[in-house]
Amino acid sequence: MSTKKNFAASLIKQPFVIALTLIAVAIVVIWINEKPSSSDIEPGSNTASNNETANRPDAPAETSNANVQLNPQIPGQNTPRIVANMNQQKAGSVAAPGLENLLKGLEDKVAADPANVDNRLLLAQTYNELGMQDKSLAEMRKLQKENPENHRINLILGSILSGSTEPEKLKESLVLLDKASGDKTIQQYLVHMYKGDALIRMQDHEGALEQWKLALKDMPPADNRRIRLEQRVSELSAGKIKKEESQANKS
Repeated sequence: MSTKKNFAASLIKQPFVIALTLIAVAIVVIWINEKPSSSDIEPGSNTASNNETANRPDAPAETSNANVQLNPQIPGQNTPRIVANMNQQKAGSVAAPGLENLLKGLEDKVAADPANVDNRLLLAQTYNELGMQDKSLAEMRKLQKENPENHRINLILGSILSGSTEPEKLKESLVLLDKASGDKTIQQYLVHMYKGDALIRMQDHEGALEQWKLALKDMPPADNRRIRLEQRVSELSAGKIKKEESQANKS
C-alpha cells in the first residue's frame, strides 16, 4: 500500500503531469466561459463578465469606461453610481487563467476554418475577456455582416456594444438587440438585460428600469448576474420614488 502511495506521490510531482493538469484546468475554464457567453449567446448565465458582459457575450462593457461620469436625470440620483459600478466590475475583472496561452491556438483554428461560426464567436469573446475590444468588435462585425439574420451573433455584438460610452455604438446596440428580440432560440432576459445596460448609459433611466425588470422576470435564480441586477433595479426604483415624492411636495 505504501509503495502505491509513494508511486502516486512521485507521479504527481512530475512536470508533465503538472502541465497536463494546468492545460486541463485552462480548457475547462474556457469551456465554462464560452458556455455562458454562448450564454451571452443565449445564456443560462454563469459567465465571466462577466463577459458585462457579460462576463456581457456575456460575455460583454469596455474596460476603458471605468471612470466615466454621467449626469443624473429622472428618476433619481443613483444612476451615475450604478454606471460607475458597472464599469468598475468589468474593468476589475480578471481574465481566466490560460486564455492568453490558448488564444494563438484558437486564432489558428479560425484561420483554418473561417466558416466555423462557433469558433469565431469564441475567439471574439476571448478577445473581449482579454481586454482586446478592438479585435473583438472587428471579428463580431465581420460575423454580423456575413450573417445579418443570425440573432445569436446580433445578441453578442449588441451585448458588447451596450458597454460603450459612445452614443452611436449604444444606438447600434439597441438595433441589434431588437433584431434578437422574439427569437425563441435566445434567452430573452438577456436581450432585456443588455438593452437596460445600453439605455442606462444613454441616461434613459426609466427605459433601463423597465428593461431590467423584464429581465428579472425570466432570469434564473442561479444566474450570477441576478443579484447585481436586482440591486440596480432597487436603487433606480428608490430614486424614482424619491423624485416623485419631491415633485409632489413641491406642488
